[in-house]
Amino acid sequence: MKLINCRDLNSGIVIDGLGREFNGKSVFKSSSLRTHGTGLVNLQGPNGSGKTTLLRILATLLAPSEGEAWIQGLSVVKDSIKVRKIIGFVPASDGGFLRRLTGRENLFLFGRLRGLKNREIGGVIDQYRESLALDRALETPFALFSSGMRQSLGICRALLHNPTVLILDEPTRSLDHRIATKLRQTLQDLSQKKLIVTASHQKEDYSRASENWELDNGLLCAFDKGTSHIFENTISRKSV
Repeated sequence: MKLINCRDLNSGIVIDGLGREFNGKSVFKSSSLRTHGTGLVNLQGPNGSGKTTLLRILATLLAPSEGEAWIQGLSVVKDSIKVRKIIGFVPASDGGFLRRLTGRENLFLFGRLRGLKNREIGGVIDQYRESLALDRALETPFALFSSGMRQSLGICRALLHNPTVLILDEPTRSLDHRIATKLRQTLQDLSQKKLIVTASHQKEDYSRASENWELDNGLLCAFDKGTSHIFENTISRKSV
């Protein structure tokens, strides 16, 4: 039974019976869960528990083996093209940036590929220049980027088309404390108007989230911040 109407545009993310298999072996199976339309949701769990797989399914980069998920009423399977227009995805890897181009040149390249005008791309860069500490990254070839610069540029690229949902895979991994703290504050600020979903092991990410999901030993539990309330959201994972 679904928790809410999956076509509710204000529902954020709704998952129902979602599952994925690789080479005939189950990675995870889910029952039903949902998020609010805005806020900061953190997904945690040990390596190999399926966090990245789940995020890639939500980002329409990987098809589920069974079940469904909806983002603001749009199916990640049947409406994948529409979903990509309302989400931004920041992978844990470099995400295809061209090493010889500067940060600014990369952003304009990816923005134009999305059909955005130079004025629109420049406006987004100006909007997030300070909060994402982009000044140095904009004028530096990507090959010379630090981990923090790469992460900031990846988030800016994901925000170019003004998505309502932002999905990030381990956004603070390999960042020093100062940069990670600034990035966490930026994501928390964005969560006032957008739905932010992150996968992270870091305690600081857990404490800042408005809702936390834990994927471990076949169980996905969703906790309200500051309480011990567990929603009826479960994932069963077979031993492989």
